[in-house]
Amino acid sequence: MQGLLPALPVKSAKKLCWTGKVTDLVELLYALDTCDCINNGEIGVEELADALSEIFGVEIKNCYNFYMNMKRCKDDSRTYFLGELREKLNKRMVDSDLKGGKFKKR
Repeated sequence: MQGLLPALPVKSAKKLCWTGKVTDLVELLYALDTCDCINNGEIGVEELADALSEIFGVEIKNCYNFYMNMKRCKDDSRTYFLGELREKLNKRMVDSDLKGGKFKKR
């Protein structure tokens, strides 16, 4: 999907607050970095962590340590949060299909 959307000017928005676990945000951070989704991959992990910290109002310290802890997991998936995101989004789509394509707005 890279390059499909034009860059838009930044406008002030509501304050966003990360309400999940910091480890989940770090997992998402590393996934975005791995897929070069931010600045075409021309951003370091620490810089990305600082940006996400500012956006979501949460302090991300020692993200490399979180990453190393994820690597140590020997479960079926070391990326539990990403798996949960995939599973819940797919369920939402299936539920929407069953309701004739309707989805709930927030």
